[in-house]
Amino acid sequence: MHNLHSVMVDTLVGATHSFLGLGLGNLASISHKGKASQPKTAALEGLRKMRALLDLGHTQLILPPCPRPDWTALRRFGFTGPSQDILHQAFHEAPDLLAICLSSSSMWTANAGVFSPSTKTSPSQFTPANLISTPHRALETNYTTHFFKQLLPLTQHHPPVPPSFSDEGAANVLTLYSQKSTQPLTVFVHGKSQQIAFSGSPRQSLEAQQILARTHTLNSSHTLFLKQSQTAIDAGVFHNDVISTGLGKYMVAHETSFEDFSNAFGRLKKAFFDLFNEPLNLHIVRQNDLSLAEAIHSYFFNAQWIPHENGEFSILAPAQCQTSAKAKALFQLLKSKWPIRDIQFMEISESMMNGGGPACLRLHLWLNTKELEAIPTPFIATYERLDQLEKLVKETYLDHWEWKDLQNKNWLERVEKANRKVSRILGVMF
Repeated sequence: MHNLHSVMVDTLVGATHSFLGLGLGNLASISHKGKASQPKTAALEGLRKMRALLDLGHTQLILPPCPRPDWTALRRFGFTGPSQDILHQAFHEAPDLLAICLSSSSMWTANAGVFSPSTKTSPSQFTPANLISTPHRALETNYTTHFFKQLLPLTQHHPPVPPSFSDEGAANVLTLYSQKSTQPLTVFVHGKSQQIAFSGSPRQSLEAQQILARTHTLNSSHTLFLKQSQTAIDAGVFHNDVISTGLGKYMVAHETSFEDFSNAFGRLKKAFFDLFNEPLNLHIVRQNDLSLAEAIHSYFFNAQWIPHENGEFSILAPAQCQTSAKAKALFQLLKSKWPIRDIQFMEISESMMNGGGPACLRLHLWLNTKELEAIPTPFIATYERLDQLEKLVKETYLDHWEWKDLQNKNWLERVEKANRKVSRILGVMF
């Protein structure tokens, strides 16, 4: 966008990365429940993705993971005593509560909140997501609020949407714009209205997104609200970024993305043309081109699109797309007709097994020059800082762990040592 800098924010994968099957409606999360996780591999995969952004000349920011175990929550749940005693009590008395306090789900930064860029009359806006659909993610909100206030000191920060209305952050928001536009078309995608009954497991409410649009003072002509199709939700599409994506004047969506899809796609094209006086480049993926099931398995739509100043894009796609003939063919088709500079296939298997692709791992910001310059140095990813974090991960993170390992005293010692070192490197106090 004109006079704004594209910036990506990722979160370091935490030392308690695990497969505990906590993701509502998330087929990958549920199917891998109980599998031994590899925190060291997961964190290194995330850092390699961040390094790829630096190689592309893009600004990359990095946040620490939410501190886990969440001792504050465990004490609120009634456990007392030293940390090791609390861990022992919870392991034997309330394993489900312990599981939600161990989750490293803050790694999926797309769910951290919703960001709106500055305008001529107002600063940029940020609202942390309340994530009330799943108990383990709801524990992230206080930390997210704290971290983003430090990260973006010139941004106007709002409290989360009231817990009456579920909000899952930017994973359900599309940002479309023309090259010279100063304000985007923000497309909010919801799965339900809290006022009506629903089936399946939709997480995002319309009411939350309407509240976001009002509190961020978004012009009604620059917002569009679309409903995610129940067909997609029932198939395992728990967020919109699993079934459609868009950036700039380009958008690709599966034909099952939205309810009344013909009308929805028509509204999208009309809203874009009315704002920017040029057509939206919309590619609709039909079932014959890529089935809904294969779209979910490959995470084709969850590739991360990185804009360049000349209007070109680079794409970081999950490695699963490279082994899907139809997904790979679709990327080649898009590259042949759109200004896609290159496509890299990223190995992020540990995240993917929990239902998180490249786009899940990042939050995309658009900052003006003053906002960019105000970001504290420790949050800015440099090759040196990534080298430091890779060294830390290799030295302190566990190679693998599973539930029974929580009874080993060394498990907690390793995790807390890693947490302390991450805090020192990133300059953030938990």
